Amino acid sequence: MSTVTNRLSFCLCFLFFFPLLVSAQKNKEIKECHLKESRSTYTIENGMLNGEYLSFHPNGVKRAEGQFEHNMRSGLWTIWDSTGNMLHKRLYSGVYAYNVIFPVLNEKDADFVTKSPILKQNTEGYLEFPPTKDSEIMFSKRYWRQIISKKQNPALFENDHFFSLLKQGISNEKIKAYSVQDDRFTTILDANDFIKKVDSLDYEVVSYRLKEHYSFNVRHQTGQTTILGLAVVARLKNSNNPLQDTTLFWVNIPSIRKVLAKEKVVVSGLPTDIKTYDDLFFKRYFSSKIYKESNVKNQDLENYVAIGNLEETREKIEIDLIESEHNFWVHSLNLYAKR
Repeated sequence: MSTVTNRLSFCLCFLFFFPLLVSAQKNKEIKECHLKESRSTYTIENGMLNGEYLSFHPNGVKRAEGQFEHNMRSGLWTIWDSTGNMLHKRLYSGVYAYNVIFPVLNEKDADFVTKSPILKQNTEGYLEFPPTKDSEIMFSKRYWRQIISKKQNPALFENDHFFSLLKQGISNEKIKAYSVQDDRFTTILDANDFIKKVDSLDYEVVSYRLKEHYSFNVRHQTGQTTILGLAVVARLKNSNNPLQDTTLFWVNIPSIRKVLAKEKVVVSGLPTDIKTYDDLFFKRYFSSKIYKESNVKNQDLENYVAIGNLEETREKIEIDLIESEHNFWVHSLNLYAKR
């Protein structure tokens, strides 16, 4: 009798958990991207890089191997040349924290370049990168992203808590709202007039846009991404027409980090180190898509990329940035080794 009961219990448990397992599997996808100098395979889970990352040279020799955890590199990362010789190996122990294992440099160079940036919490309660000199920047570029999926970004959409935080900050003048005429924060909106106008609209927030500055710091051997601005995009309620989307305002993120650092994220299931909205943005715990990169004509991708190639182009930009950083690791270490 006990055997029958156990089998019945197993079946009931399986029937209960199987839909959850299937749902989890649907959120995970193994993807492949082909660039001119590499082919990469990687795992996307809930819209974020999460899992093994591999890339190969055109001749099939492994080029890079490592792990991502919620968009951030973690664990052991190794880089090889096209003949299979190891060029670089580093071990990540936290967000932006790593040790270079190979190459083994002399004591002077090792003391200078094998240390990751030391992130310290300032008096305002948030982490920041150490001061950087212009001479330490090997490469820099601007990117613009859109956070669209409500399902993959509950911390930014659930119960409109984040948008309410921004509105409250604008109302009490702790946050400045800027005109959408451009994304350079040139025109400050009057707080009272702005809140009245926003409250009078029958809309819902459908996405957020980010303006970012990426730079590779030679001294710290790290790619650093600073979110410069965030825009709120709304749509008329009960409308499924993206053409009715309206960008309401921009905020300058560096100027409001102290506000975001005081506001706890109110959804469950987040990593233990994501406690505030500043943590979420600084540690890049969000799912997004690139809609623009710095270019001569200052155009969005959709203005010069065919609709059918848009997703592929976005992915290529993301992966090219990852592979370029691997090149920076190798070349910048060589520069210091030859001093």
